[in-house]
Amino acid sequence: MSYPGVSTTIDYYISLRSTWGAFNYGDADPSTPGWAEFSFSYWAAEKFNKPEYAWYEYNKCDLNGIYGPIWRLTHKLAYYDPKEVPLIEASFPLDKAFQSEYATNVATMRSSWASENEVYVGIQGGGPGITHMFQSLGTFVIDANNERWATMRGRGVYAWPGYFDIEQQKWTYYTARTEGQNCIVINPDKSAGQNINAVAAVKDFVSNPNEVYATVDLTEAYNKDVESYTRGIKLFDNREKILVQDDIKAKDVIKEGYWFMHTDAEILVSDDGKSAMLFKNGKRMYMEIVSGHDGAKLTVVDAKPLSQSPNPEIQWDVDYGRKLSIDISGTKDLTLAVLFVPLKDGEAVSEYDIDLSSIEQWSPDTSSGISSELTGAVALYANSP
Repeated sequence: MSYPGVSTTIDYYISLRSTWGAFNYGDADPSTPGWAEFSFSYWAAEKFNKPEYAWYEYNKCDLNGIYGPIWRLTHKLAYYDPKEVPLIEASFPLDKAFQSEYATNVATMRSSWASENEVYVGIQGGGPGITHMFQSLGTFVIDANNERWATMRGRGVYAWPGYFDIEQQKWTYYTARTEGQNCIVINPDKSAGQNINAVAAVKDFVSNPNEVYATVDLTEAYNKDVESYTRGIKLFDNREKILVQDDIKAKDVIKEGYWFMHTDAEILVSDDGKSAMLFKNGKRMYMEIVSGHDGAKLTVVDAKPLSQSPNPEIQWDVDYGRKLSIDISGTKDLTLAVLFVPLKDGEAVSEYDIDLSSIEQWSPDTSSGISSELTGAVALYANSP
């Protein structure tokens, strides 16, 4: 148990789950319950003196009837200690960033542990050249009001020919390619969409009670076409709104490029294409382009391979749903920022005053009186597993 990272393994498991479900990048299952059971929790609570693990397992899993198979239930019974369960939710940081030199770079943030209507955001970096990973550096999820609005494709079909051939054939399948993620695609061709040997680091991660943001350096992932590229994602305004921003300096004018976000919500795009309303199970999410090039507008397109992309016959009959797209063709130096506002029942759309700046100029909101980059609300592991 002395290996680095073992004592914090459950932090990763917990942080990558919202009330709705898992942040399922790569070959992860999107249907995993948000409070998925993990029988290791009670043992780890005692072993590492972290009673919050027992609190999570009891309050978010057991009380919701999520037990798992019988052999896991016996593990729980063996290590369950009732004195460890009553615990205030403040013991958990709302935000986490995990970093390593290669595999794991991911940041998550949320508005609350207590509310089923929490706002939850995740952004992924890391390295795609691993068996179960996709060309998804910079992809993100957004959950609010117990719904997922920015969705992930989830696990591919392991039985498909060459699915685990990460040198070439895996990247012929839509689910594994960059166009199948919530990412930007630049000058698409038959290649995977991103540099398959790239590593995208979580560069900045700043948290305080009012807001939190993370930035991911995507320059290496798109080094064929860009001088620099940073994606930032921010949960702000009392953690009620989300901003996804891309700052790109291309080597040359982008001949063809797209911003993509998959969603299974119903979509109503405004006449000018600058905003859209998403509808799902009686809930609403408003989104708006608040910074972009002339002519930037949202359109709804089928989630399917681009015309230049490989399209193996085995996936022809698969329905991948729809996605929102912003055409960035013809741009070179670009700041593209999209605002997301989860709306409460009966709440009207307002004119939102957003303080925009380049990502490198982002700084903590000090209105809360806390400006530290690492506060009690965030844990950052320099070499986490």
